[in-house]
Amino acid sequence: ANDRFEYRKPGEPVDLASGVICVPNNFDYDGRELSEGVVRMTCLADYDSWASYSGERYAEEKALWYDRVWKAGAKFMPALSEDVLARRIADDMFTPMTVERFTWHKKGGIYGSLEKRKDGRIGYDNLFLCGTDQGFLGVVGSMVSGIAMANAHGLRG
Repeated sequence: ANDRFEYRKPGEPVDLASGVICVPNNFDYDGRELSEGVVRMTCLADYDSWASYSGERYAEEKALWYDRVWKAGAKFMPALSEDVLARRIADDMFTPMTVERFTWHKKGGIYGSLEKRKDGRIGYDNLFLCGTDQGFLGVVGSMVSGIAMANAHGLRG
């Protein structure tokens, strides 16, 4: 694991050093509890690696990387014991190929375009790009990018 999130194309099929762990049971659902514990781990993945696999090899690589992702993420969740994986009732894993197949997002991209425009400029005066295409991630990242563009371009006197 690195001290800094490396938002870049990995040099191998999955980058175990940069990812996101989500435990949705930690959120307040207006007094309603989720019936089962859920842990979601997402790591950066290399589209070209996954696209080169076919059939049996693809399935083998998914199984191999599933175990590696779980072990890498578990280091950051000391409260979870080793037997959590053994007691699971369901699991799932997706790759950039899965994303491309079901969403049609080119090369399995989840967060915006492959080319980031951090200053928001798109070639027109007074029209600036906000959102995940700037490189900020998720809903909060999209909101932050709007604030950043307002501060950088809209608040000039």
